[in-house]
Amino acid sequence: MRQIFGFIAGAICSLVYVLSVGLLLVQADGVRSGVALDFNNQVVRVIGWDIPVLQWLGILVIGTLLVLVLATPRTKPGQWSHVFFRLGFALCTLGSILYGLIGLIAMMPARTSYADGSLTGWQGWIRQAAIDPAVHLMLVIALVATIAAWNKARAVTPALR
Repeated sequence: MRQIFGFIAGAICSLVYVLSVGLLLVQADGVRSGVALDFNNQVVRVIGWDIPVLQWLGILVIGTLLVLVLATPRTKPGQWSHVFFRLGFALCTLGSILYGLIGLIAMMPARTSYADGSLTGWQGWIRQAAIDPAVHLMLVIALVATIAAWNKARAVTPALR
């Protein structure tokens, strides 16, 4: 039962991460373009272009905290809930990346931008996060952490060898 809760917690953590990074990336694009965007990714006003330092710092802080959570060796021999947390995070992140990329590929012939309304809301956030290298790197970190936690957890469980 703890494994199921660990998996679900990892999946929720992944969705929060992907949506947060996607939102910050969309807002950063808006700042670089000189417009303010609302949560539906629609232009609300012209502000003049700038460097999106706050958005980049937000992505940095979220990523750093998540690396600390994923890479900290909390797994004790025989304890599987942390393994399933990392597995849930990795699988949900991979699913989000695939969902975003498939959505972008399906829209490929059309021009995609915030101005024409093709990248609205949370779907635009996921599509933006799907092409971001920070999300891909977090997926690799999650996979490596899952393998390391798996090896540590099964060190005492001979039935799973």
